[in-house]
Amino acid sequence: DQFAWGVVAYELLSGGQMPCPGADALVSLVAAVLAREPAPLPPVAGLPIQVPAVVMRALRRAPDERFASMDELVAALG
Repeated sequence: DQFAWGVVAYELLSGGQMPCPGADALVSLVAAVLAREPAPLPPVAGLPIQVPAVVMRALRRAPDERFASMDELVAALG
């Protein structure tokens, strides 16, 4: 699932931060995502510019705003 991938990628690239500040468990993360947009991914030195955009798109609330498939997501990573 793209959203779950986005959460894991966000945590890995941000040094363990959750996409929604204050969300420290899965239930609070889901509640936070329903209420507000995730915080922008902090810059990561040496990371290709498209990666944060792909992660943030995978974290969009509306499924139709995400990629059509994981294959499309992987292709967007370059």
